[in-house]
Amino acid sequence: ADLTPMIDGWDKKDDIDENIYDIMKQAGGSVKTAIVMQLGGVDADQARRALEETAGWVGPAIQKLKV
Repeated sequence: ADLTPMIDGWDKKDDIDENIYDIMKQAGGSVKTAIVMQLGGVDADQARRALEETAGWVGPAIQKLKV
């Protein structure tokens, strides 16, 4: 989901750390994808693949990337 229109219209947008905003945009609004990206050190596509391969489980997805 593209969160850009919602965030752009949010009156407290300036309260969001720019790094977090960019990460969430790259992750397509998926918190799980963002977490795997950050903790696994990968891009959004790799994070999504790891999540798909682990039935959406964040911990195993990160472990899979660290091996």
